[in-house]
Amino acid sequence: MIRHTFPTYSMKAYEPGVGDLSAHKSDPGTCQLDMIDKNLSHHSSPPTITHGDKTAWSSYVRLTNAKTYGAGPIAQSNRANGGIRCNWGKTGSKHTEIFRLGGNSGRYLPTGSNYEIHSMGFEVYRKRTDSTSPTNNNAEQHCVFLKRWGIELISRTSNSTRFWSSPVLATTGELHNATVLGSGVYTYEFYNNKYNGFGSNFFENNYVIKAIWFNTAVKDGSFPGDATTEFEIFNMRFYQDFKGGSSNRRMVQPAMRNLSDRNKQMFG
Repeated sequence: MIRHTFPTYSMKAYEPGVGDLSAHKSDPGTCQLDMIDKNLSHHSSPPTITHGDKTAWSSYVRLTNAKTYGAGPIAQSNRANGGIRCNWGKTGSKHTEIFRLGGNSGRYLPTGSNYEIHSMGFEVYRKRTDSTSPTNNNAEQHCVFLKRWGIELISRTSNSTRFWSSPVLATTGELHNATVLGSGVYTYEFYNNKYNGFGSNFFENNYVIKAIWFNTAVKDGSFPGDATTEFEIFNMRFYQDFKGGSSNRRMVQPAMRNLSDRNKQMFG
């Protein structure tokens, strides 16, 4: 008799508090990891913003430098294993980049009112490599930072989409709580958002995650001087709510499948 073994995960709800990196890292096995593919593409603007902060994203002097490396940013607790990396070199003034992760395939949850992936978190590593100053004029005006991020959902049965955008996270490039290392200086930042921050009825079981979007930038304006920044996104995890699930109940992991198959039941 042939036996098949399928990966499973706990049905216990899990969601760290906003900014709680320790809880994010100590996930007890309930976070969902590779919910989307790691394809990265560059864009001139995000989708139409339907939820969250609806002000336009920065699109001046767009660059297309971001690339995935290693295993990509999904569930990498150590950035050496994978992530998204941007290295603009000497930035000068007034640059921005808009890129998307995913959009081709995903692990879409079974239909039903009790299953929901409802938020996510990730870390950002920023290092200034041309100076050990984290806060001087060049750091403020020319170091790359994460300005916005967002989640794009798509209906299981149609091409209808929803897009939540974060508020503006930063407008200048100083490296707060920074550590000097050799001839450079670096800092780690953590971003996550609780369910109620996405807006009323943004997540529901008829919609699944299509892609995650990012907007990196330097300070908006023309300034003298320069800075060189290494920028990486890693340790991405998706938080779940199975609405009544408990730690002693488990669920078979859905298969990674094409977006066109998002309403089909498939096992991993």
